[in-house]
Amino acid sequence: MRVGVWFYGLATIATGILDISWGQFEASHQPIQSLGQHIAGQQVLAYIVGLWLIVAGMAILWRRTARKAASAAALIYLIFALVWLPRFYSATHVLAVRLGVLIFILGGVAAQLLLVAPAAIVYAATEAPDPVWRERAAIAGRWMLGLSPIVFGLGHLINVHAYARFVPHWVPFGTFWVVVTGIAFLLAGSAIVSGIRDVLAARLLVLMLLLFDAIVEILLFSFITKWRGVARSTT
Repeated sequence: MRVGVWFYGLATIATGILDISWGQFEASHQPIQSLGQHIAGQQVLAYIVGLWLIVAGMAILWRRTARKAASAAALIYLIFALVWLPRFYSATHVLAVRLGVLIFILGGVAAQLLLVAPAAIVYAATEAPDPVWRERAAIAGRWMLGLSPIVFGLGHLINVHAYARFVPHWVPFGTFWVVVTGIAFLLAGSAIVSGIRDVLAARLLVLMLLLFDAIVEILLFSFITKWRGVARSTT
């Protein structure tokens, strides 16, 4: 539990640092542009949210303040989950009402709810004053943690060819791995929701996501290195 809390706290801090260093929100996960292209004070809002997340992430690391800090972080992630909702109108207006489009938007909501889930679990695991709310928080955490991978899995299986474009070109049988990943998401989410082998499923889900992040970071590093080499050769 403590390892998970540290991961959650440090990731929340890192998210806040990115918002402040960029002076804007990360469009693929924090799509504030869905509320309008010219929202006044976006940079100031990014600084405020970034500072909020940094403070919340630091406070999560201490047991005495973990419950309140987790609630503060969850509030921000929940707001960004709600920010995805206008895209049900805008995206379907442009791309038509299709199942793949709807699942894609739900995936954006699920990605933020997946970050709300640990906050609910931290709340349930700490000494909350009301046992009823502790039980409700545990149930909410389980469902958010389980339903999100199910949505991801459906997205992979419904939009196979679209997701196959994100598979590195040096990985053979890209479509096959998209399908396997989608099935893995579905199995992990179903296990967590049902409570059958839920701990094992959660650990395997974390392992898969960490491997994905490692691959993305390696690709990003190789791209930046290659780009710097080309820039130096042209100067």
